[in-house]
Amino acid sequence: MDPSQDIDLLATLCGDWEGVTRLHAGHAAHPEHTSSAWLRCVQAGTPTRARLRYVWTFEDRIREGHLLLAVDPGSRRASGAWMDSGVGGAVGGAEVLALRGWLDESGLLRLSGQGGEGISADWTWRLELDCPEPTRLELRLYTISPQGEEELAASAEYRR
Repeated sequence: MDPSQDIDLLATLCGDWEGVTRLHAGHAAHPEHTSSAWLRCVQAGTPTRARLRYVWTFEDRIREGHLLLAVDPGSRRASGAWMDSGVGGAVGGAEVLALRGWLDESGLLRLSGQGGEGISADWTWRLELDCPEPTRLELRLYTISPQGEEELAASAEYRR
């Protein structure tokens, strides 16, 4: 993939999306909690930057997340800042989680960051953003314990 396709990925993400968010085992009272969701992505200043806002529900409350993204077309390195009102620890607390990662050859954006203070300080969040088709967007959130055990915490599938 040539560097200009990185810009195409962020341009493809732009617009309004509707879909479903799922909380997975260990992260909800039920094995899988499903709610309707929507996501809006806009370019932020240049074609290599984007801002995502997504909304979902849990325990009869509206939850909201924000993700700022930047991709360097030459190196394929990516960075971001993430917060979500429905997630505990650094992501849902008083901090914004700094993320670092890359855009792989298939167009999958992977970012991760370690968060916060106290019990969550040694945990890592990994976020994957994939647009396998122009009308389909997938967001996956993983937690990684201090022992290196990884678990899918939440996922969202959007369409337009």
